[in-house]
Amino acid sequence: VKDVLFGQVRLAPFGDSGPLSGAEKGAGNFWKHPTATLDADVKVAGPAYFGADCVLEAGVRIGSAVSIGRGAKVGAGARLNRVSVLDGAEVPAGAELNDVLVGPGGISARSA
Repeated sequence: VKDVLFGQVRLAPFGDSGPLSGAEKGAGNFWKHPTATLDADVKVAGPAYFGADCVLEAGVRIGSAVSIGRGAKVGAGARLNRVSVLDGAEVPAGAELNDVLVGPGGISARSA
């Protein structure tokens, strides 16, 4: 994910079926699917990607190399840096996550 967000890997071969297809470039160095919901208080350093139907609640802080999958939810006040939240997964309010993969069952991998 990080390599795509930093432009080191191009997704051109995927065309209209690629994960960034239809995503709008945001002012904070991020791409947001038109159906993603970001509270007005969310801060994004980026690069980051927010998938379809995901929800980021008030006070969320997004650092570098973060992707939020389709239908995922990030609870109020959570802080994420170098994190991938998979489709349908949930990050609890107030969580502080670095270098992890979050699946539907919670944090499923931590890098060394």
